[in-house]
Order: sequence, then structure tokens, then C-alpha cells
Amino acid sequence: METNTTQEIELSVGEHITTAAEKLIAACRNGGQAACKFNGVILAADKNSTIESIVDDFNHQSEEARIAYNESPEGKRAAWEALDRQTCLQIKADNLMEKLPDLNFNDPAVLLDWLCEMEEPRDHIGVRVDVERILQIFCANGYEPNAYCDDEFKDGDFYIHAAWIIGQAIASPYVPLVNHFTSQWKERFGVRPVA
Repeated sequence: METNTTQEIELSVGEHITTAAEKLIAACRNGGQAACKFNGVILAADKNSTIESIVDDFNHQSEEARIAYNESPEGKRAAWEALDRQTCLQIKADNLMEKLPDLNFNDPAVLLDWLCEMEEPRDHIGVRVDVERILQIFCANGYEPNAYCDDEFKDGDFYIHAAWIIGQAIASPYVPLVNHFTSQWKERFGVRPVA
């Protein structure tokens, strides 16, 4: 027997769109309709719905919402702010790259401060940073990627601990937590911020 009520379906956080579609279809097996909210989009189904039709509807509604947002005053403002932020971070990265060859490579605090300053631009999508050049210059000055890992690491040694952080930072284009590890290193060894 068919019913004309719409059954509200509860979804779990992190559920995939196809799982949501399957739940909607299962709820409509005996007729009636089902609906749920998935990532801010209202999805509806009836006995004729398929997974593909529900996913297509979700994609269509999402694209319409994206276009509407991008064309709205707040969407345009957000795009402008994102471009401005990217431009500022690119300028910062370029300035830091210009200073890199002249850093005092005998002072790990100077190097760690430079890497901390470079962390945000380096991690920002759209900002170009020559990570190969960073690696080459650090290696030419005695620092190696992934230095002092495992048994070579001596936690209480000022230089080895710093070289380990530096080695982690230059080992990969994306290394989060450089600031975190540097702060811990400075606190542990009583290093003041470098002017």
C-alpha cells in the first residue's frame, strides 16, 4: 500500500552521497516519498528515483548554489579577499626567497624563524614557492632533509634538535607544524625571537 507522506531521513556526519541516495530509495520501497538534507542541499526521492538521479540532482543543486554564491555580493567580496590574500602571501614568499641566500646558516634560530615565516605562504594554494631552490640552498649550507631521525635524534641537543626541525621542513613541499616545533624548541632552549 502506498503512502503519500514524506519520510525525513537522518544522515550521519561524513556519509557519502551514494549512501544517502541508497537510504532515500530504501525509504520509498513501499511508496511515498523521502527527503534528507545533504551538505546543505535538500534531496527528495520517490519510488521511481535511482541513485544516479539523486546524485545528479545533488550535483545540479550544488552547482546552482555555487554559481549564485559566486555572483552574489558576498561571493564576489570573498573572491576578492581570497585573491588579495594570495597576492599578499605571494609577495611575502618572494621577499623571503630573496633573503634566503643571505641568511646566517650558522644560527639555527634565524633559519627556523625564516622557515616559520615561509610556512603560511608555502602551504597556501596558488602561491608559488620554489621548494627545490629552498632545498638546494639549505643542503649547500649543511642541512639535509629528514636529518637526525630515529636513533640519530638527540632531544636535549640544541643543534641536533634544530637541524631535525629544519630537515623536516625542507623534506617536503608541505610540512605543517614548523611553527609548533620551533616554538617548543625555543621554549626548551630559551631562545628569544630573532629580530
